[in-house]
Amino acid sequence: EYWVGQLRGTVRFHDAVQTLKDEGVGLCLEVGPDAVLTGMIRDGQDDGAMTAVPLLRARHAETAVLGAGLAQAHVHGAHVDLTAFYPGAAPTDLPTYAFRHRRYWLTSGRRADGRAAGPDAARHPLLDTVVELAGRGETVLSGRISAEDHPWLTDHTIDGTVILPAAVFLELGAAAAARTGAGRVEQLTLESPLPLPAHQTVRLQIIVQAADQDGTRAFSVHAGPADRDTGDTAWIRCASGSLAPTGTRPEPDTFEPLRTWPPQHATEIPLEGVYDRLAGLGYKYGSPFRGLRGLWRSGEELYAEVQLSSELHGEAQQFAVHPVLLDAALQPLAVAAAETLESGDLLWLPFDWHGATFWNRDGLTALRVRLTLAGGDDVSVAVADQHGSPVAEARTLTLRRMPRERFTAQFAAEDSALHAVEWESVELGVVGGGVSEELVFVSGGVS
Repeated sequence: EYWVGQLRGTVRFHDAVQTLKDEGVGLCLEVGPDAVLTGMIRDGQDDGAMTAVPLLRARHAETAVLGAGLAQAHVHGAHVDLTAFYPGAAPTDLPTYAFRHRRYWLTSGRRADGRAAGPDAARHPLLDTVVELAGRGETVLSGRISAEDHPWLTDHTIDGTVILPAAVFLELGAAAAARTGAGRVEQLTLESPLPLPAHQTVRLQIIVQAADQDGTRAFSVHAGPADRDTGDTAWIRCASGSLAPTGTRPEPDTFEPLRTWPPQHATEIPLEGVYDRLAGLGYKYGSPFRGLRGLWRSGEELYAEVQLSSELHGEAQQFAVHPVLLDAALQPLAVAAAETLESGDLLWLPFDWHGATFWNRDGLTALRVRLTLAGGDDVSVAVADQHGSPVAEARTLTLRRMPRERFTAQFAAEDSALHAVEWESVELGVVGGGVSEELVFVSGGVS
């Protein structure tokens, strides 16, 4: 009788949560086998006044989830007995002085503050400054990018060349939209791939035009060598597009399949050796980009679970979605098209984005992805967090098929020089140690 009543009656979970909020409850802990109720609490409130923390999650290590849950509860005001969590540990007082830091290595000059010259800080890991042109309604964002500042860039190689990932261009578009008050990246076309030479820095410049009558703003992304003595001919336009004034709301039907995980009525695709297969097709991913954790297929839909490498967690908060994580979200397209790519010796590369909107900027490190093949080379992209809540969406992503020989040929000129300057290490003789040394003095052109 009890269970029949439970099944037939109304749960009224939302009413229960609302009652807790009215009673002043600001923190809920979900003690159960998964985080289902946590997601419902987060989705059921607009003001975010109540924090929900799961202590267990399916398919995740119990100790890691429990530790993270206790820490999150602690920072939100809950009393956590840490002495019980760490038996035998003795508490100690923190020092009363400020922590002193002493650096032993030179820091990158890219971190210099450019506001003394007039521009404002862009507050983005890939951009340094932003300038609003007076009387013109235009905005220019600039920055420098190199493997020294972002070592993960060297782990994205297409057919032997280190290429700036397409996800970085979308991130730059999202940064330009956020800085200029736009709602979404309405369109972004990749015009020229941007190779990243070893040990060199590349300058970036995003030019956002003034808004037209309906509020749309055209923009373009340019790249050039870091040497400031080069002229305008050194700049290359890598991408262009437009920013829409308002964003879109997530469609429930688009993200509903991402709430139940693993996806229902979908066939799992084995991932054993997947990155070795992709390397044979021309996509060579280093360790940071190997974030694909699960892949399923249902008809014309691909579902994927991706995670950000642990060494990049600290910088995830700085991006709309970390480009490494977003790149991993698109990797299933190459995996699914492996047979076509092998038979035609083709590369399948992102080319054109339409209707890209970002809603969640909480520094996520794990995502659920839904890729819907819309016919031809068009794909719709839906990205959710690990609870199924909407994070980002691209209405259409168009991919371009390019022969590998043609793609590689455009970078061959960079490596075709007959002469190059290289440093060779020379062992020095020990003075006074019995090793003879020849000293040559040069004066007045006579040695």
